[in-house]
Amino acid sequence: MKTNIKRAVAYIDILGFKNIVSNDILSAFEQLHAVNSMLNNRFEDYIMYQSQAPFTDPNMIDLQERMLFDSVSYFFPFSDSIFASSDNCDLFVLQLSNLIYELYKYSVNNKFKFPIFYKGGIGYGVACEQSMKTIQKGVVSSVSNIVGQAVIDAVSLESYTYKDSSDQIRKLKGPRLLLKKELYDQLSKTKDYCIPVKESNGNVYEVLWPAYAYIKQAELSQNIQEFYEHFYAMFNNAYCLWRKYKQKDEDNKRSGDNRISLHYEEFIRLIISSTTTYFNRNFKLGNEVDFTITQYIHSIDDKDLERITEYLI
Repeated sequence: MKTNIKRAVAYIDILGFKNIVSNDILSAFEQLHAVNSMLNNRFEDYIMYQSQAPFTDPNMIDLQERMLFDSVSYFFPFSDSIFASSDNCDLFVLQLSNLIYELYKYSVNNKFKFPIFYKGGIGYGVACEQSMKTIQKGVVSSVSNIVGQAVIDAVSLESYTYKDSSDQIRKLKGPRLLLKKELYDQLSKTKDYCIPVKESNGNVYEVLWPAYAYIKQAELSQNIQEFYEHFYAMFNNAYCLWRKYKQKDEDNKRSGDNRISLHYEEFIRLIISSTTTYFNRNFKLGNEVDFTITQYIHSIDDKDLERITEYLI
């Protein structure tokens, strides 16, 4: 067995799934059914495209890269969790980010009781395959297993903690997809949509997965107003979720890190960071984007919202 093979390994799970199972098991199954259906479509598309002549249209090539899951070497689902690995770091980050965005969008468009938010991490390093015995419905068979530092890093990123200014251990909130610096250094085009996690001192990066809403829109139109419409829709949904759970926190007297609304607060911040990063790198609009977002937030007339976003714009 080779023990020097380096790969990207992801470990992601659905944010808040334990509470969803405890409070509404049918909603939990609804989420898993949606995840399985979307993955099944991508796997089937991958098999179909393998038998076809390669695309020559750049837009179709880009669409195929994002919408398939052909960068994945190993894929292991368990409950709401997913382990996956790849030898193609750039394509893997792109496809995983797009999958997370598409699942969130699907759950919102279909009015799920709870949106599908994935959180987790992607490590990079030694990751070796080992065959293990398993039992399925009483039948003994074999299954591949992945072992190595990349796996350990991915799991640690899924539950990433840091010390705040008062030396208290805190856990990152929200639907965050994190990378170790070792993986970030392997990236090329997807590097544009990764930013350092400020609490990590440059050792951990965050993927701005909501930016894939704009990347998809770019295939259809370069009308700047249509890009803003995507921002308004995504932001409004996040804002409504935040207000809903902020009220529930108050009603249930939840405080500090126990507040569920903190996850949606971080989602709002993630949307803003993704939007400003994408617009500034693709349209070179300078302060126009910041001004438009600021004006839009002020138009909502919510001082709490202005407070949590004031340092982002």
